Order: sequence, then C-alpha cells, then structure tokens
Amino acid sequence: MSKLTDKHFIVAIGASAGGLEAIHEFFDHMPESTNISFVIIQHLSPDYKSLLVDLVSRHTHMKVFEAENEMVVQKNCIYVIPNNKVMTIRRSKLILAEKAHIKAPNTAIDTFLYTLAEEKGDKAIAIILSGTGTDGTRGIEAIKAQGGMVIVQEPGSARFDGMPNSAISSGNADLVLTPPAMPQAMFSYIKGQPLDLLNKEEVDDAQLEEIFNLIHHERGQDFHYYKTPTIIRRISRRMAQHSFTKLADYIGFLKENPEEVKQLGKDFLIGVTRFFRDTPAYEILEQKIVPAIVEGKKTGDTIKIWIAACSTGEEAYSVAILFDKHLQEKQLDVEVKIFATDMDESHIEIAARGKYPFSIEKDIQAATLSRYFIRDHSGYTIIPRLRKQIVFARHNIIKDPPFIKNDFASCRNMLIYMDAVLQQKVLSVLVFSLKQNGYLLLGASESVAGIKDAVTEISGKWKIYRKTGASRYNGNMLYQSLQQSPLQDNVKQQRSSRDVVKSRSGLADDFQAAMAEELDYAAFYIDSQYEIKETAGNFESLLSLPKKSLKLNLLKMLPQELSVTLNIAIKDAWRKESKVVLKHIKFRQKGKPMSLNAVIKPAGNDKPYTLVVLGIASHDDNGGQDVQLPQPDSSVLHGEYVADLEAELQETKLSLQMAVEGLETANEELQSSNEELLSANEELQSSNEELQSLNEELHTLNTEHQLKIKELIELNDDLNNYFRSSDIGQVFLDEALLIRKFNPASVRMINFIETDIGRPISHISTNIRYDDLVKDAHMVMAKGITVEKEVQLLNGKNLLIRMMPYLKQDGNRGGVIIAFVDVTAITDLNNIIRGIFNSSRNAIIAFKTVRDADHKIVDFVFHTANHATQEFLDQEQGDFIGKSFKKEAGILAAGGLYEKFVKVVQQDVSLHEDVYVADTNVWYEVTAVKMMDGLVATYADVSGKKQAEQKLRKNFNELITVKEHLKKLNADLENKVVERTRELSASEERFRLVSQATNDAIWDWDFVNNNVWWSDSFFAMFGYPEGNYTRAFWLNNIHPDEQAAVSKSVYAAINSSENQWSAEYRFRKADGEYAYILDRAYVLHDEFNTPYRMLGSMLDVTDLKIAEEELANNIARRKFMAESMPLVILTANADKEVEFVNSQFEVYTGIPSEAALQGRWMQCIHNEDLSALNREWDIGNITGGDFSLEIRLRLADGSYHWNLLSAKSRKDNHKRIEDWVITCTDIHEQKVVNEVLEQKVNQRTAELKKTNVELENSNNDLQQFASVASHDLQEPLRKIHMFSKLIRDRYAGELDDSAKDYLDRVLNASVRMRSLITDILNFSRLSASSYHFEATNLNTIIEAILDDLEITILEKNAAVNIIRPLPTIEVIPGQIRQVFQNLISNSLKFVHPGKQPVIDIDVCYIRDRSFNSVAIEKGPFCRITVKDNGIGFDEQFKNTIFTLFQRLHSKDKFEGSGIGLAITKKIIDKHKGLITADSFDGDGAIFTIILPVKQTEETQG
Repeated sequence: MSKLTDKHFIVAIGASAGGLEAIHEFFDHMPESTNISFVIIQHLSPDYKSLLVDLVSRHTHMKVFEAENEMVVQKNCIYVIPNNKVMTIRRSKLILAEKAHIKAPNTAIDTFLYTLAEEKGDKAIAIILSGTGTDGTRGIEAIKAQGGMVIVQEPGSARFDGMPNSAISSGNADLVLTPPAMPQAMFSYIKGQPLDLLNKEEVDDAQLEEIFNLIHHERGQDFHYYKTPTIIRRISRRMAQHSFTKLADYIGFLKENPEEVKQLGKDFLIGVTRFFRDTPAYEILEQKIVPAIVEGKKTGDTIKIWIAACSTGEEAYSVAILFDKHLQEKQLDVEVKIFATDMDESHIEIAARGKYPFSIEKDIQAATLSRYFIRDHSGYTIIPRLRKQIVFARHNIIKDPPFIKNDFASCRNMLIYMDAVLQQKVLSVLVFSLKQNGYLLLGASESVAGIKDAVTEISGKWKIYRKTGASRYNGNMLYQSLQQSPLQDNVKQQRSSRDVVKSRSGLADDFQAAMAEELDYAAFYIDSQYEIKETAGNFESLLSLPKKSLKLNLLKMLPQELSVTLNIAIKDAWRKESKVVLKHIKFRQKGKPMSLNAVIKPAGNDKPYTLVVLGIASHDDNGGQDVQLPQPDSSVLHGEYVADLEAELQETKLSLQMAVEGLETANEELQSSNEELLSANEELQSSNEELQSLNEELHTLNTEHQLKIKELIELNDDLNNYFRSSDIGQVFLDEALLIRKFNPASVRMINFIETDIGRPISHISTNIRYDDLVKDAHMVMAKGITVEKEVQLLNGKNLLIRMMPYLKQDGNRGGVIIAFVDVTAITDLNNIIRGIFNSSRNAIIAFKTVRDADHKIVDFVFHTANHATQEFLDQEQGDFIGKSFKKEAGILAAGGLYEKFVKVVQQDVSLHEDVYVADTNVWYEVTAVKMMDGLVATYADVSGKKQAEQKLRKNFNELITVKEHLKKLNADLENKVVERTRELSASEERFRLVSQATNDAIWDWDFVNNNVWWSDSFFAMFGYPEGNYTRAFWLNNIHPDEQAAVSKSVYAAINSSENQWSAEYRFRKADGEYAYILDRAYVLHDEFNTPYRMLGSMLDVTDLKIAEEELANNIARRKFMAESMPLVILTANADKEVEFVNSQFEVYTGIPSEAALQGRWMQCIHNEDLSALNREWDIGNITGGDFSLEIRLRLADGSYHWNLLSAKSRKDNHKRIEDWVITCTDIHEQKVVNEVLEQKVNQRTAELKKTNVELENSNNDLQQFASVASHDLQEPLRKIHMFSKLIRDRYAGELDDSAKDYLDRVLNASVRMRSLITDILNFSRLSASSYHFEATNLNTIIEAILDDLEITILEKNAAVNIIRPLPTIEVIPGQIRQVFQNLISNSLKFVHPGKQPVIDIDVCYIRDRSFNSVAIEKGPFCRITVKDNGIGFDEQFKNTIFTLFQRLHSKDKFEGSGIGLAITKKIIDKHKGLITADSFDGDGAIFTIILPVKQTEETQG
C-alpha cells in the first residue's frame, strides 16, 4: 500500500472579501510539495478582469494558471477561478460554466466543494478564509462526510469574519488557525498526525470521560452532552499545538498542567459574537418584535429580557440599543431589565466593563455609535444609562435555574455545539423562561424541532419564534451536576460506554419530571445570605423576581407570610445543624389560601449550601407527625423572632451608615472623574476628526494603489512592446552573469534561443569578434562603470556594444545590461565622410560648446579637424584638439568670429562671410553651420581674389554712394527750402487776414449768477456742440500743466480789482487736440468797485506758435546742416559777394572764413576754371536759373582736386534773385574711376552683343534639329507600326496567344513613341520667338476643345460646367488652346471608375499677379480655375507634376507621356502668367491659372 504522502491531494481555498491578504500569507508559508494541487475559489467582480493570477504568482514558486474548461489538474500547480464562471471538477479536470446572472448569494465555493468531495474523498482539503456570508459552510459538510479535512481561518485574523464564523458554527471545522499556521497543519494531516487517529472514531469513551472530569474539576463545567466531533476537533487542535500524537499522552499532560485543562475548557466554549450580528435578523427585531413587545406595556411597566450565552456582551448591548431607540422615539417611560449570562467568567468580565476596540466601527452605524458609545484613546465604552439596564452574571443554562417571565429571550449559535438530548433540554428552559406571547431568537443554523408545539414561527430564516403554547417546566428537565446526582457515581463505576450514561440520566429525568408534575415539588440550594445558587423542580407558582434589583434572595422571592415562617425554620436548622421539617404552613397567595410542606437541610462538610425543599400539601395529608419536628413554644419563638429582627435591624443601620459615607465619597470621586471625562471627551472628539481624516487618506491611498497596479500593468506592456519594437539588441545578465532576458533584436544579431535564458554568458558561442566580453562584463559588475566599444560580427557588420550596471531600486548593482546597436551604416557613412573631410584643401574644424551652470556658452573646444587644418595652423592635431577656442584660436577668431559662432549655435543660423587678418594680410572665406551642440567651420584662403576685386569695388562703391548721396542731399535741401518758404508765406497770409477780421471766441461771465455765455465762434473754433458750458468746463479743458496757473491768475485779477486780464495757455478741443489760446478779458466793476462781470475773447494762436517754432527750427536746421555736411558750402548775394562759408571750406581749402568773406575765396579756384565759373554765374543772374559745372579747387596742401560746383538761387516774390547757395563736392577719384569704368563697360557691351548673336544662332540650329529629328524618328516608327499591323492582320490565325500579345505590345509602344516625339517637338517649339499675341475670346477656345472631346465626354458621361463666361484677353491662341486641351483631357482621363466626371471652369478678375490677390470687378489680371472630381494626387507632388516626364501613375493604369503639364507650364510662363495645382489624393484636383489681360511691356519685361 502506498503512503498517504504519495497520493494526489487537492486543496480548495474559498475566500471572499479580505481573502487576498490571507491567500498571500498562506502561500508565503507554504513549503515545497510535489503531491498537492491548489484551487482558489475567490468571489470576483463580474465587471473587471481579475489580477489574482499575477498577484498570487508573486508569493509562490509554483505555476499559477487561470482555470480553463477541461484543464487537467496537475500536482504542484495553482488554479484560479475566472470571473463570471462557476467551476466544478470531474475526472481530475476543471469544468467551467457561465455564471447565472440572478440576484442570489454567491455559492461558487459550495458548488466546487460538493464535486471535490465526490472526486477526491479523504484526499480533499477545504480551507475557508476571510469573507462575508455563508458560502462554503455546506460544502465543508460534504468534505467531512467523505472523510476530508476542513481548516477555517481564525475569525480574529480575518478582515471579514462572516464566512469563518459560519463554517465554525456548522461544527465541521477540524482546525481554526491563522493563514500562516495552516500549511504546517495541512501537512501534518497529510502525514497522518494526529487528526488521522481522532477522526477515525478510535477515541475511547473512558478517555473522554476522564477529560470531562478534569475540566469539571477545574472550571465547574460539564461537556458530556456537547457534540462528539466538535469535542474531538478541539482536543486535536490542542494536541497539535503541543505536538502530541496520542490521546493518552495528552491526558497525562492535562493531569500535570491545570492551566492546559482550563485552556482546553475555554476552547470548548466557542465565543463568536459581534454587534448586530446578522443584520437582517436585527432589522426584523427592530421593525416587528420590539414594537410588538413595547406596545403591550404602559408607563411604569418593566420589559424583561434574557440573553443566554452572551459571550462578551455585544449581543446584549445590541438588543438594549434597539429597545432604547424605540422607547426614545415613542417617548415611553418603561423600564428595561436585561439578564445577560454566560458560563465563561472572562467573557462576563469583558461584557461588564462595556469597553470595546475601534474595530466595532464597521459593525455599528455611525449615528448609533456616537449616540450610545463614548470614544477614548483605547476604544469605545457603552454609555452608563444603557449599562445600568443590563445585569451580567455567570450562569450555566444546563443546570442553573432560568430567569422567568421574560418578554424576550435569545440564545444564538450555542445549540449547534450540543447533541440532540442537550438541545432539547436547553430549548425547554428557554421556552419556559418566556411569558405567554414572549419572543425567542436562536441562531440561523439552529432548529426548534423538540418544542414546535409551544412556539409559532415569525421568521424561519432567522429563527425568530413566539411562545403560544403551554410549556410545563420542572426540575427533572435540568441536567444534574456530577456531585448532586446519585446516579453519577454509579455511572463512573459501572458504565462502559457513553450510551449507559445517556440511558441512566434518562431515568433520572423521568423521576424528576414525575416529582415536579405530580407532587409540585421544588428544591433550592441557598447560601448564608439566602441567595439561590441552584434550583430543581417546579418553582414557578411559588417564586417571583424582585422588581428593583436582581438579587435571587429566596426569602424576598417568596410570599411575605411564608417568608417569615421559613426564615425562622432556616435559622433554627442552622443553629441546631440538623434537618427541619415543616408541614401544612398556611399562607395566602393572590387571595387564595394555600398549604405548603418544607424540608430544610443545613450545609455540611461535603455540601457548602443549605437545601430547601418545598412542596404543596394535599388535603388528605395527615400531617406526617412521624417526620415533623416538635413545634417550639410560641412565646419562645416570638422572642427569638423579635431578637433576630432587632439584630438584623441594627446590622442594617450600620450597613446603611457605611453605605451613605461610601456614597458621599464616591460622589466626590465621580464629580472629579466627570470633569476629567469631559476634558478627555473634547480631546477624543479632536482625535476622532483626525482619525476620520486619516481614514479618508487611507481610502484615497488604497485607490491610488489600485491605479498604480493598473499603471504597472500598462508599463509592463509598454516595456514588452518597446523591447519587441526596438532595433537595439538588449541582454540582461544577473549578478552571476547568467542570462536573465533578451529582446528579439538581440536574437537577430547574436542568434540567441529561448533555452539560453539561465545560461552563463560565457557559455554562449556568439558571432561577435569580442574576446574581452566576459572580462568587461565582470569589470562593469565590480566597478559599476560603463564600457562602450565598437566590434564587428563575423558577417562583417559593425556593432556598438554598451555595457552598464543593472541598478536596483535601492541603488545596488543587480547585474549587467548589454546593448547592441547596429552601426554598420553609420560606420560606412563615417568612412565616406572622413575621406571627403580629409580630401578638402580648406581647413575644416568641428567645435563643441562649453557651457556654464546657467547653460550659457562660455567657450568652444576643438573637437576634430581635417589634415588641411594642420597645415593651416602649422600644428599637429594633438596640439590643439580638446583645447580652448579662446586661448588657442589665434587667427581663427579674427573678425569677432567667436560672437558670431555663438550666434550660429544659439539661433541655428548659418554664417558665410569674408574675414581679413591684418597681421598676415590674408583674407579668409569663413562658412559655419550648427552641428548638434556645436558647429563646423570652414576656412578658405581668398586673399588673391580679394586683392583683385577690393580696389575696384571700393572705388566704384564710393563713387556711387557719394553720387547718390549728393543727389539726395541736394533734392532734400531744395524741397525743404521750398516747403519752408511756402509755409512761411502761408503763415504771413493768415496773420494778415486775422488782423483784418477777428474771429475771436467771445465770452461773458456773470459773477452774480455764475453763468457764462459763449459766442458762436467758440463752438466753431473748438468743435464743441452748442450748449450752456460753465466756467468749470472751461477750466477743466485747459492743459493740466497750466490749469493751476491760469485759475490763479483769473481770481487774482478779480480779487485785486484789476480791470484787465490776459493769459496764454493750451485749450483742449472736442477732438482731443490742444490749441494755443491767447485769452484777454476786461473786468467790470459796479459803483462800489465790486467786480460783477467779465468780458473776454479767446484768440487761437496755434498756427502762430507752430510757425514761430518752425521758423526757429528752420534757421537752426539750415545752419546745422551747412556745418555738418561733408561738403564745401557758400552763400553769396546777387552781386557775387560771399556772405557765408562753412567750416568744411576752411578745412578743405585752408583759407580762413574771415579771409574768404573778404573776397579771397576765389584764390582756391584754378585759374583755367575761374573764367568759366564767372561766365556761368553771370548767365544765372540774368536768367535766374541754377547752374553747375566741374572745377578744380586747390586743397590746403596745394594740390588740385576736381569738384562738382552746384549753385541754386533764392528769389523774392518778384522773381528777383536775393542770394545764392553754392556747394562743392570732391569728385576727383570718381572722375578717374569713371574713365576706367567707361572703358570696361564698352568692352563688356561688345562681348555681350557677340555672345547674344551666337546664342540666337545656336537656338535656331536646335529648333531646326528638333524638327528634322522628329521627322527622321517618326519615319521608322511609322514603318514599325505599319508592318506590325500587317503581320497582325495577315497572319493572325498562324500566331499563338503569346505572339499576339507581343505584337500588341509593339503596336502600343510605337503609338506611345510617336505621341512622345510629337510632345517633345511641341515643347521645343515653345522656345521659338516667332509668336504673336492677339485678343482672343477664351469661350470660343473652350467650345472648340469640347467639340473635339465630344466622344470622350459622351463615353464617360462627363459634365463640363462654365461657371462664369471667360474673358477676352491677349494670348497666343494656339498655345492657350493647348493649355486648356491638356487640362480638360487630364480631368477626363484621371477619373474614379463608376463615378460621373464633373469639370468646373471659373474665372474672376484680380488686382495683382498673385494667387492670393483679392477679386475685383475689372483688373489687369484674370484668375481661371479648372476643377474636377477625379482621383487627384498627393499634395507633395504639386510642384513636381510640371516637370518633364513626371508621371504619378503607371502607364498600365493611365496613358500619357508625362510632358503635357510641362508644356502647359512653359506656355503659361511665355504668357507671363502663373499656374499651380492643389489636390488631396482621391479627392479631385484644382488647377489655377493667372494671365494678364493685356500683354504690356511691363508684363513682357
């Protein structure tokens, strides 16, 4: 038989909300195994693809798959359920089905577990992790039924404990562990430790009995009637924790360790609870049960509630909150008493404190939490008002007396751990404790099968019932303790199995039931304070609970008459330490006389409590004298009774005094504590706000993490696509230089294969000629440097290899990255460029920029240079490469080249200029262009060229410049003199007219009414509309710089009794401009010399002001011009007497100005030229005309220079000459140069005439050749075409299909060749000058073309539209016809198949010879557009289509020679027009032509 560990186990992991974290913890602690498969059934969102496969993969070395239909389950693999699927297992294959979209609980875990149990039996393991709901609970029952193992996550470690608690409550959990502890427990199960033993029902009943006795002795709890599987699982769990494999060894351990006994007993008590557990159940309580109970109460009544098995109190407080809410809403004054009981004292202590952790926030609504809890730094505390309503007590529901007459009772999820017999007993106690129509709440998995007749179902799902039937209760219904039952000792001695125990305890139950039902007996154990410790029998008719405080004092719960008599008998029994029997004790209860028998047996050494037995006496009872004690004397009894009362009264007084003092002290402490609590509450509220803010931040952070996961996935996809698309080979090595990853590009370069991953790089035989590859990789790994080398492959390709360290996030090196870049093309290109670079005779230098911290260029360094640079600098390359340009440039930086180089780099402009180096007297032609972050400069020696041209260019430029400057200067001077003379004359005329007729603005200011009257001339003068304007209006329109002064002067004149006032200021007119105003006024006074009126007139003196300024400026300007001009200037009167010479005259001639004014100015004129000057001057005086002539002037050094003397006269109004202005310009050098230039111009003109004649002869020869060539070429073509056609016609029947095809191709080629020759001939004829422009109506040409193309138009169903009539313009008719013929033919040729061709021809007049010119009604140019809806062309070919032989389509698709548009372009150029084309591929074409309406000399030129 094979070992268990050799078999294939399948582990099903069920999880929902919060399960991901638990799954990670589980697999983090999972050791390696080869015989286990894992299937994860996680509740997934139906709307989003799950990332669970990727997330789980990071926590395990096993392979993780997303389950697929009929996928075989293999060992050592993990399978994850997809979303929107239901999964089962059949024959070791996973079966997937679509999930039904219905609103129902998700049962995916149960579904899989059912099939797993059937498939694997005892080799199935189920693990239930965090989640809400109950999914998995029914599935683990199937697993257990087939002998499998069930592990449940410990609820305290689960984010959501719904699923774990439900699984635990079912009693099918073998182990309850945290996720990290589950793997070891699972392997222990697989290896047969120790669960294998305990699960095979090989446990001896005697061993269990021994364990029960140990627990009862230590904790006082009896677990005989708890479910055996549950007890065995708890024992197995403790055994596993202490590594015991045999139960006997563990029992021995229990006997030696009482603490372990206590812990085992505590494990038997499963305390699983939380606030408002199973929310729908509490909603039913809140909406139906609580209102029903409260409705039957009135003010002053009490609502009694019993919460059995309350654990740590959450359920008791939840019920209390529901009742308090309802009473507060209804504003009812009804007292609520809640008795909350549990067997575990530690749980009772926690519940009594009423303090809970912050985690309860997820179970309680925020409003309820703030209303019924007080928050502090450690958690939440229930409010005192609610705490006072609940009494927490240790209570064993199995043997302790129940609380009776309750309105509501709850016992949830306790019965599931008990067997049927014990469940029946507990249910009887619970129902007995309710008053008629009281309500009972049980756990969702519990039933009331044994008490169905006594209750009515309110909610079957949530197990809520109402007591409606009779339920008698007696002592025989309670389970007796081991010490009390006489049968127990007998059982210990005689029973051999647990069946005997159950049968004999059944006899005791029958006996107790008979005693209680037939004889109405009840028995009590009481202590020295009369407190009831244990009860048996039917005591419901005798006892009643106290109303104010819950103290189970027997005497206070009995009727008063009976209480007094029984008190005396009990004390008598204590005093005598012997049994006391009372019979026929008479008393009244609810008005009815009753008789009672009593037996009091005091406590002994073996019994710590007093036994009191009460029974209703029958009427035929004879009194029982043989067993009744002698009755004492009545006087003695009365005296003893009074003494007892006095002693009790005195004791009460002392107790009351001590209580009062204690209350006063406690009150002071409470006041102090209250103040501290108020202060703490404020701090807690502040902390609460901070925590709420932190909670929001955490929620946001969680969302960000989700987004980050999405980004990481996208980044991973991006990296994969990047590696796939990159042409750069990349290889990743780990720290041991093992290959981790490589991209497809590296495979193409180095021939990697998939199996190379994980192999050392040194084991790979590559085709790289690189012996130091491994050595350099080790160096990169060790030193963290980057290595870059250029190597060669065996096939001759060149690679650039760059090795750099692989850096982790913490900065440590984790391997090496090797990148391979194919630089073959770059290397070849570099070799070509190097050859060209070094073959140049000019110096070529590449510079790199040097930048500062602000990224500004501060220098250049020599990067590389050609061989010619070494000769240029007379240095070796090693002497200047890498050196500073500023320091080493020398002649290279001449002419401010550094700043210009900076501009080339910064502005990306080219530099091309000549630079002169004075030290060597050499000219260099410097060319520089930007190259990356630097530039390339070329230096060429052009000294010879410069020396040949410099002098001629200099002289010629100077001559032209001076000549033009002189002309401009003279013209400007004449114009300005004329303009200024005209302006002065106009100003004088205006002044004369103003003096004759005054147009002053008159105003009248009435001081009394403060009114101002303005004359019409005021409004005409300043442009304001007529109206009433105040003096403030006048003042506000005065220039701001003058307002204060004018206002002050006006009021000064008024207040000083002056008669006149005048002022000159600037006044703003309606158009915003300021006018100069002379304002004069008279102040009128009355007989008391009081001013009452002011009359004035405003005179506009703006023109006068401007004329004065211009006159002054004119005089100053004329003098300044005369002094600043580099000409000799003189002024003379009509008698030829010089009155003024400028400073240039003194410098030029050396004659002082004083001597010149005395007549010595004529000494500087050459004697041969003096007579000519006097002659021209005399003629000018007579005719009044200006004159100029060339004369020689003597310079200050005695030499003579030719000058151009120009004289202009200034005349008065009577055309009489008043004075002369004479200028002399030195034209000596120009005169010499002009003579030389005239000779060269004449020579060059003769050469051009000769060349022109030769070109005309050549052009005529070419045209004649084209004509002859065309004729000669067409003759053989005609024969080829004719004979080919004859062969086809005559021998068609003898030729096969291939020969026919070849013959058709010959015929087609000959036709195309003939068309091509014709087109070439037409193109060459366009250059002929024998053409004649004539006025032509373009409409006539278009009509003729359409007639010629009529058949083609009809065949293609084309539409040709003339949008507007075409004009009549001057053209060459034949050529223009060819233009439109070509355009319309192309539009008919290049069409969409199956689409009607549409051609639109339109025209408009424009102003300019431009495509963007605006259309006008009549203009010198016309713009014609030919638009079609054909196939069009790509916009990038819009300029190339007008070149010769340019075809955009193959000849198979469209016929043509590719010359038509070239001919069109040349014809339009001949007509001095423009043509362009616009199109989008597939969307038609538009040809736009601009032609002049008339062929003028301007258009021809």
